[in-house]
Amino acid sequence: MLDSSSYPGDSQKASDSDLSPPRNKRSSRHQDSDSDLSPPRNRPRHQSPDSDLSPPRRKQRARSSDSDLSPPRRARPLGKKAAHMYSGAKTGLVLPDTQREQQDLKKRDQEAAAFEAEFQYAETVFRDKSGRKRNLKLERLEQRRKAEKNTERDELYAQWGKGLVQSRQQQQNVEDAIKEMQKPLARYIDDEDLDRMLREQEREGDPMANFIKKNKAKENKNEKARPRYSGPAPPPNRFNIWPGYRWDGVDRSNGFEQKRFSRIASKKAVEELAYKWSVEDM
Repeated sequence: MLDSSSYPGDSQKASDSDLSPPRNKRSSRHQDSDSDLSPPRNRPRHQSPDSDLSPPRRKQRARSSDSDLSPPRRARPLGKKAAHMYSGAKTGLVLPDTQREQQDLKKRDQEAAAFEAEFQYAETVFRDKSGRKRNLKLERLEQRRKAEKNTERDELYAQWGKGLVQSRQQQQNVEDAIKEMQKPLARYIDDEDLDRMLREQEREGDPMANFIKKNKAKENKNEKARPRYSGPAPPPNRFNIWPGYRWDGVDRSNGFEQKRFSRIASKKAVEELAYKWSVEDM
């Protein structure tokens, strides 16, 4: 007697003899030992033997033999190579506007060069507030003339401040000193200058003084001589100015000159006394 399980057709009929709808047949390639009702898994990529759980690495470029640790260089944009020539003109395809701009720039440079060559050796024109040209040479001459005039005026005022008579007397003394320096050291009795100087001196109590004055008056008759004070000796002053010929001998000053000379004499006496006291024990 044969078992019903030995017939595969009968077993198939027995296993699917139900009222359920027919199931979709899975392909044999998807049916494996660990098949379940979970959603289909993503197919795992081909894993290299050194795979791990770290994030994916960036692909490294092939390093050349002269690679270093310098930062990556920026890529040069295309179309920027040799954009301008040495003259400043653009290369490659040039638009009409660009060409017109280049022509204007070239024309401007030529005009600037011509202007510079024209006025390179030109003189600078100076103008005043009203716009008229200034003559610098004439102005310099005028300034020099004014400076000389001011210098002469200052010298004249300085001479007036010192006193004309004193300046003349000082100049006469200098001339006499130079004249005496040129003479020999020995002075003899027949020296004309020495004899004239001794004769012209006025001495008090000289019986011939009036006669000498009369002779001088006759000699200087043609010369206009100013009258001079001939009374008693006046009090000294710091400028050594002789009083006028009309002075009556009365001192009408405030006494400053007398006090000044008194202080000078007192100071000189104290210095002399101090010197004598310092050398007393020597």
